[in-house]
Amino acid sequence: MDQKTADNAKAEQKSENKPSPMEECIQTLFMTFVKYAGGKNHLTYAEYEKLMNTEVPEFVQKQCPGTLKRLLKDVDNKNEDMIYFSEYFAIVAGLLNGCFQMHHIMKPRH
Repeated sequence: MDQKTADNAKAEQKSENKPSPMEECIQTLFMTFVKYAGGKNHLTYAEYEKLMNTEVPEFVQKQCPGTLKRLLKDVDNKNEDMIYFSEYFAIVAGLLNGCFQMHHIMKPRH
C-alpha cells in the first residue's frame, strides 16, 4: 500500500469515528445538564435558571417575565422546584418545538 492510499484509509477511519452533528448535539445536551447539576441527578431552580441564562440567553431575553418559572412548573410534576433529566429534556423538546413552529410560520409558501 502506498503512502497516499494509507493516508486516505486513515482519513476515512477518522471520519467514521467522528460523531455526527446529531450525536454531538445529544452529547452537548447531556453534558450541559451534568455540568449544571454538579454531580447530582437533578437541577435546582437556581441551577436551572443559571443554565438557561448562560446557555440560551437569546431565548431567555425574548421571553416574558416569569417564563423560566412557568417552564419549570410545567415539567416539575412533583412540585419540588427541582428538574430531573427527563424534565430537563422536556424543556429542551419544548424549545425545539418552538423553533420548528417558527420555522413553519416564517417559511415562505410557494
